[in-house]
Amino acid sequence: IVISQVDASFSKISKINRSGAVRNVDDWFIGFDSIGEAEKNIALLSAECRVFQLEIHPDKTRPIDLTKLISEIWTDQLTSIYVPKMTKNQQRQIENFFELAFKLSVENPNSNVLKFALSIARSWTVDKSNWHIFENFLLRAVRANKTVLPQFVQLIANYRDRKFDITIHKMDKLIDDILRSHVPTGGHFEVCWALFLIKALGLKISATR
Repeated sequence: IVISQVDASFSKISKINRSGAVRNVDDWFIGFDSIGEAEKNIALLSAECRVFQLEIHPDKTRPIDLTKLISEIWTDQLTSIYVPKMTKNQQRQIENFFELAFKLSVENPNSNVLKFALSIARSWTVDKSNWHIFENFLLRAVRANKTVLPQFVQLIANYRDRKFDITIHKMDKLIDDILRSHVPTGGHFEVCWALFLIKALGLKISATR
């Protein structure tokens, strides 16, 4: 609801063309004719967010010159790994996929490789016999890069709904670590997704968090 209000007010002051702007949860993708215009509107968006006591993430907010953007090879490397539905070979392919994803994330620090990897993983049908291997890789990914929290929470919620055995103590530890780290620093993005995870798993917020 709050983000929708930011949308409406930002659209008025920036006069952007709605056909050139897309928002995915709390990520905006907006097209402009020049880098200067993009930088001006980043400042406007930042100011509008502060009206609602929100802040844009400085590490994730930047203008990108599409004329210089070249298709990155790492996306093809990840999509080339097929994870079958059948139990046979699924574990090995899950391991191959995530080990490659972590390697590529180190080699491409300016690209959100892990977010892309988890988006791919959402299309898989993981067998229950391979669940805890998959779950551990998801936890490793979200601890390495908190921007994958939306994909992580959606995956965990989906597999919980399918009656998979979620390792609650590991999730509880993750939630606790996020809240302890980001509540004092005003990390709204991380805290909100931690709260979504608490709700999805039916957990309670204790006074000790």
